[in-house]
Amino acid sequence: MQLPSVNDQNPEKRIKIFTWHIHGTYLYYLSLGDYEIYIPKSKEAKPGYVGLGTTFPFGKNVHEVDEEKVKDLELDCILFQTKTNYL
Repeated sequence: MQLPSVNDQNPEKRIKIFTWHIHGTYLYYLSLGDYEIYIPKSKEAKPGYVGLGTTFPFGKNVHEVDEEKVKDLELDCILFQTKTNYL
């Protein structure tokens, strides 16, 4: 079994992390790493589900995912930032 690589330029082969947009600055600096990040976006305004927003210049490695499609993602890691997300 071959593990995902942080150095692979093919997004399909890079580590895939799911997290919530809780703190913009934290997410921005996290996004500077060499992996793919997926964040949920909801139709209704609720904390952590705002998608990319407009405050930070996220790169092409940060992807919005409709809240109802998150369950279909193939992920390597889930990064919980609050108890609310974990529970």
